[in-house]
Amino acid sequence: MIVLKYLGLVLAIFGFLAGCANKAGTPEAIAEAKKDREKAEIKAVEKAADEIPNWFIEPPVEEDALYATGVATSSDMQMGMDRAMLAAKRDLAGQVNNRLSSKMKEFVSEVGQSDNTALNREVSTVTKNVVTEVNLAGYRRTKSKMISEGKNYRVYVLLRYPIGETNRMLVEQIN
Repeated sequence: MIVLKYLGLVLAIFGFLAGCANKAGTPEAIAEAKKDREKAEIKAVEKAADEIPNWFIEPPVEEDALYATGVATSSDMQMGMDRAMLAAKRDLAGQVNNRLSSKMKEFVSEVGQSDNTALNREVSTVTKNVVTEVNLAGYRRTKSKMISEGKNYRVYVLLRYPIGETNRMLVEQIN
């Protein structure tokens, strides 16, 4: 009788341990691994967001200068810097010479007879942003920040473009 009790207890313990074992490939294990990856991704995004420089989110404002920011990620440090600079120059060029055109079309049709009608409305909007060739001579990188993210570098840059009398005339001529 005592042997049966111990045998039952031993079997219960083995059953419990077998149930706790990681069953790789099961739907539960796959779901758990997916949840763990999602948590890690969220943590990485939160960490990256904490490291964004304030000057990137809110660039300085000056009466005699324009500021532009850029960000890029690359496995090569110099490539990351070059791409971030290009993004900032593109932003700066858009501030200096930017033309925006927009077109909206609206189609309305009525379906039905007398008191039982319904309006069908379809609206489409197309906006086009054109930045023509711009001379950005005189810009300067005032700040930069490089962050290591695993095997990559994330680079933030801040450019300053003075709007002195010469540049002010150029901007007015372009406008």
